[in-house]
Amino acid sequence: MTGLAFRPATASRTIPDRLVVAWKRFVPAFLRWRERRRSRRKLADLDARMLRDIGLSPSQAEREVRKSFPWHDGRGMPRDQWR
Repeated sequence: MTGLAFRPATASRTIPDRLVVAWKRFVPAFLRWRERRRSRRKLADLDARMLRDIGLSPSQAEREVRKSFPWHDGRGMPRDQWR
């Protein structure tokens, strides 16, 4: 026998291997989030006529825009809590 003990595949991963796996999962997720954020910011710039053209009401558009950062208003600015 060669002297090597059987280890499950998960146990043989080193910390650098785990970091690589985590990084490979993080990067695509971050890119998807960034693209959604960019799209939502563009949606915030559309007026009511343009929103009607794509089949959205202003309230639907605002709800979608707030998904990126719920504490911001439709223009990406912090909401005025005193309104």
